[in-house]
Amino acid sequence: MARPCSVDGCDRQAIAKTFCQQHWRRWRKNGDPGSPEVRRWGRGRSCSIDGCDRPHGGQGYCDAHLRREQTKGHPGDSHFRPQRGPRRHKVTYQSAHRRVEDARGRASEHTCQTCGGPAREWAYDHKDKAAVVCPIGRPYSLDIARYVPMCVSCHRRFDRAVAREQGAAS
Repeated sequence: MARPCSVDGCDRQAIAKTFCQQHWRRWRKNGDPGSPEVRRWGRGRSCSIDGCDRPHGGQGYCDAHLRREQTKGHPGDSHFRPQRGPRRHKVTYQSAHRRVEDARGRASEHTCQTCGGPAREWAYDHKDKAAVVCPIGRPYSLDIARYVPMCVSCHRRFDRAVAREQGAAS
């Protein structure tokens, strides 16, 4: 036999610890089941953005406007449409180097551009005007053509020379 929720004024069915699902979740999170009112997110309500008729998700917006609020700081307008297709991820220092390796093979399959010995690493040539700098200060490029195969010692020497040049130019 189904038991009612033990919170006075709640007419929902108890599922655990004598509480309905929402009051049980409140009790687990806060140690108190809270008021008898139970929120029913999005049922029959639409997004609070004028002209958007998509179903209400959380915080008054549909999923698309809520995502934009969280990422851009504002929900946009009713004409906002979420981007379709593959998700776009930020290209990190490591993923930029992986892209080079995926497109051009391992650096060890090439010879060092500087000394002609066996290469070990893909080195950024520092010539991209749209270079990106990672959080620890290393510049890198999103253009795979901006990487050259180098041995470890030539790569380190090259990076030190570039750092000295940039330090002198500052």
